[in-house]
Parts: sequence; C-alpha cells; structure tokens
Amino acid sequence: MPKPTQKIHQDSIEALKDIGAEVKQFRKSHSLTQIILAETLEIDRRTLAKLERGDASITIGTAFHILKCLGFSVSVQSPTQCEALSEALDKEYLPMQIKLSDYPVLRRCAWQLKADDTVTPPVAFTLYQNKKSDFETRNMSRKEQSLVACLEQVYGSL
Repeated sequence: MPKPTQKIHQDSIEALKDIGAEVKQFRKSHSLTQIILAETLEIDRRTLAKLERGDASITIGTAFHILKCLGFSVSVQSPTQCEALSEALDKEYLPMQIKLSDYPVLRRCAWQLKADDTVTPPVAFTLYQNKKSDFETRNMSRKEQSLVACLEQVYGSL
C-alpha cells in the first residue's frame, strides 16, 4: 500500500523556497558549483540541488547541517517568542536590522563580520549569548543596554 501524501502548507513551501534561494545565492556569490559545494559538505549533489529548489523531501537534519556549515543562523522561535518580538517591533523597541557599528560590544561579539553589516534580532541575541563571558552589561552604553534588555525580553536571559 502506498504511503499517504502529506499536505504541506503554502507558507512552508514558500519558506523552503526562500531558504533554497539563499543557499543558492551564497553558493554562486562564492563562485562554487553544486558539485564542489556538495563535496565540501560531504553530501550528494542531488541533495544540495533539492535544498536549493526548496524541495520538501530533504530531511530537516540535512538542511540544518548544510545551513550551519555555510554559517547561516538557524533558530526556532516559540509562539511566545514570536509574539514578544512582534510586540517589541510594534513598539519600536527592537529594530528589524541591527547595525553592528551602532553597538560596540555587539560589534566585538561579531568580529568576523564587517562593521557596517547588520544582523537580525535573533542573530544579535545569539552573538551576545555566545560571548556573554567576555563583557559586562554595566560597561555598555545606555543604547546598547537598552538593546540587550529588549532582546532578553523577547528571547530570555543571556
């Protein structure tokens, strides 16, 4: 008896296609062929092609492996976190893009990025969290302390 097909919501299909487009753009911006990138990641070229197309048949473990290896931020937000983020953005407490040069401690946490780069709030939170032993909040500017407080309100304590 054949397996019943699972209905995938259109939003999920679009999200998969967006992820695939980002991976493809990353690969092309680094002048890599699918074969070379797949060999580097130790995966089959067809798997990489599926991800780039947004094919839902690729396993989540494989997708996360590829994204992490390429340096993409991969996170899952609970509905509560999404709601808190939405509230913070609505109240203009938290910008959609955070410019590193505006926040010196965050800039040091993201030493591998350019000073004029921007990051999203979840990425900023992860950067602060990963380097929390390297700084003290009390030594930050008021602006940066406010940013950290908003991030903690949405994502939890550093």
